[in-house]
Amino acid sequence: MTDRGGLRAALLDDDDDDDDDDDEDDEDDDDDDTPEFANPSSFNVTLLDWINVQDRPNDVESVVRKCFDSINRLDPRVIQPFLTDCRDTIAKLDNQNMKAIKGLEDRLYALDQMIASCKKLVNEQKELAQGFLANQKRAENLKDTSVLPDLCLSHTNQLMIMLNNHRKLLDIKKKCTTAKQELANNLQVRLKWCCYVMLHADQDSEKLQALLRLLTELLERVRVVEALSTVPQMYCLAVVEVVRRKMFMRHYREWAYALVKDGKRLYEAEKFKRESFGKLFRKSFLRNRLFRGLDSWPPTSFCTRKPRRFDDELPDISLDDLQFLKSCCPVEVQPFLMVPTMCDLSP
Repeated sequence: MTDRGGLRAALLDDDDDDDDDDDEDDEDDDDDDTPEFANPSSFNVTLLDWINVQDRPNDVESVVRKCFDSINRLDPRVIQPFLTDCRDTIAKLDNQNMKAIKGLEDRLYALDQMIASCKKLVNEQKELAQGFLANQKRAENLKDTSVLPDLCLSHTNQLMIMLNNHRKLLDIKKKCTTAKQELANNLQVRLKWCCYVMLHADQDSEKLQALLRLLTELLERVRVVEALSTVPQMYCLAVVEVVRRKMFMRHYREWAYALVKDGKRLYEAEKFKRESFGKLFRKSFLRNRLFRGLDSWPPTSFCTRKPRRFDDELPDISLDDLQFLKSCCPVEVQPFLMVPTMCDLSP
């Protein structure tokens, strides 16, 4: 598309403000109604070309290509199995059969009962052993061999009791050792399960973080593409607005200059009348007694000076440029390139 130099300025100067200083010289008001702009040589450039050179190498095509690459990486055939694995891992983390050992409380209670009975047996064994020692000392002190048969018979019965108690203690020891080994094996299985599940959870977490980064980058690129999709519309609206403002500026200056011309004529006529009356009434003793305020003058700041120049920094876009742009643009943006009319200048 071929544009004039001012059309390029519209792109490059889209952030310029329209504020002007109020202390411009009055001699600027005598210039022509429309500002003069340099008319550089024509050049061929499209809006897409201009956008592409603003942030190289991130041109529009590369941004769109990266969006499609990210979308292709989000293939449901890959994502869905991964999400299924994540759900399975979460389900494994909530496995109540592995979190708790069924019947552990009952087993520990039974072990406590065995330990209590074991303590009783140990105390009984100690008492029987003390009885043996006491009988030995008594026999040594008496030195009577007649008591030995009865004493041996009593000791035989006591030894049988101690043997039974010892067997019970060995059985309790075996049961405690077996229970300890079973608990260790049970805990080992669950610890292996914890390591297995945590390993899968860490792997899934890393994959989820990578997926999150991919989605974040895709979201940012989609936002860029959405912003780029509005550029043609905004460009067309800005061109129409520039043309409308230039039309308004000409219309406003014509009206303002005519108003200033009439205002100067009325002001000069009123000034002449007041000066003529002032010469007659200046020396009258009624001047400051009955008719105060006859020395005042109408303000000179209203309708006697041409308005200051404004919109001088607008791009050099004419109505012909707008019509040319409309003839070159596709039908999708034609509604945004409506030529301004005088109705658009009305408040």
